[in-house]
Amino acid sequence: MRGALSQAILAHRLGISQTDISRYESGSRIPPITLLTAIAMEFHVSLDWLVLGERDQSSETVVSEPSLQSNEDRQLMILIRQLDRKDRTLIKELAMRLAELASHRIS
Repeated sequence: MRGALSQAILAHRLGISQTDISRYESGSRIPPITLLTAIAMEFHVSLDWLVLGERDQSSETVVSEPSLQSNEDRQLMILIRQLDRKDRTLIKELAMRLAELASHRIS
């Protein structure tokens, strides 16, 4: 899947350690669904293809995932996906408050 990318570069792009990449590739660890989702987004493949080796019949890209334009956006989504529901709720509330403050500054 990673092609010519080194483990170090892939790890950096996904926001994980090179050791984790090595463990996943050797089969000594199973990647969490949050990481599989991030990999699917990074390489523009469906989760079906990534996990089962099958392309999505309707599209070769991940369906229902927003297109994240920057590496910073992708890294933020990876971090958020690693949080439990309670922490995600806190992050969402904080983001909503910050967005509200920002909109008041603009107007």
